[in-house]
Amino acid sequence: MSSTTQIKIFTAAATSVLNQADYYRLHESHSLAERWLAAVSDTFLQILQLPESRPHIFLTAYRGAQLPADLRRSLVIGFSQHLILYRYAPEQDIVKIVDVVAGRQELEGLLESMPMDE
Repeated sequence: MSSTTQIKIFTAAATSVLNQADYYRLHESHSLAERWLAAVSDTFLQILQLPESRPHIFLTAYRGAQLPADLRRSLVIGFSQHLILYRYAPEQDIVKIVDVVAGRQELEGLLESMPMDE
């Protein structure tokens, strides 16, 4: 990563983050919602610092749908049940945040319908 690495947050990812914050705010506490938003931001920054350090998702195809070879995952700091799914294009020096999902969900089913580009 260089100092010019860019980040693009897909609409699905932004919506997922905000929906989770709303859930925490309504069902838990305002402070948990704020901690969630800070943790996601911190994790995004860590991904930007070392985008190639996180593991790939090795599911190359699911029900005939090809998944990008550069799809990676990272746990949200302090929220180990949530994954950030992202792609890193070193030739363009851009991190694309595809989605943020609860890890307990069936990942294969999510990947099938998830847009991989915007």
